Amino acid sequence: SEADVRRCFPVSAAIAANRKALASLRKKEDGGAMVPSRIGLPYCAPTDSVGGDSATAAPEDWSLFKPAAYYPPQQTGGEILMGMKLVSVRANNPRKFKKPTVPATVVLVNAETGEVSAVVAATYLTAARTAAGSALATEMALSNHDKTSDGLTLVVFGAGLQSELHIKCIQHVVSNITKLVIVNRSIERAENLKEMLLNEQHNPDSKSQTSITDISTRLLSNEEEVRDAVESADII
Repeated sequence: SEADVRRCFPVSAAIAANRKALASLRKKEDGGAMVPSRIGLPYCAPTDSVGGDSATAAPEDWSLFKPAAYYPPQQTGGEILMGMKLVSVRANNPRKFKKPTVPATVVLVNAETGEVSAVVAATYLTAARTAAGSALATEMALSNHDKTSDGLTLVVFGAGLQSELHIKCIQHVVSNITKLVIVNRSIERAENLKEMLLNEQHNPDSKSQTSITDISTRLLSNEEEVRDAVESADII
């Protein structure tokens, strides 16, 4: 389940896995990761029969099939790994169905027999992998930055799962972030994310909490506040 994956795969594990995966991209025939081009199927929502709402079918509504495999170098041996992620984007999900915008599932395959060996809920996993990649890029961009200097300000646009995990992953690799600004179209969602982050700091069982205590929120439509936040940011 999604709860099981979240419990077993904290941001520290997501970052470690991303670091290893990016370093293993196949450069030659002797082992490494193989990531073929994804296959995309567009989806156009039908007209809503209730109230004639012509489904705000978004042009970004797609279902993507993303296969990958890992072949260990011949001299090292090891297990061949194969699998595929099915991830979709459905803009209407939160409003219409109270479901995530980007649902995903990972299927693992036994390379020797070709049989499916596992089906893993991957909505959280997808967000964690994306955020971990951003965190590693941020770490590289700030590699020459003095980590003992005064605290940095992180500004995040959005208040959903992606934003939550970007905050946690980036702070995991950039430890001297002391101020966080959350910008969102809905101030209520921004405040909910702020409250969740602060509450997690008092939960000893949480493996992915942030230690940032100076957290503020901004409404995206307030241009002056958003401009001030961006101008004060060290990381966006």
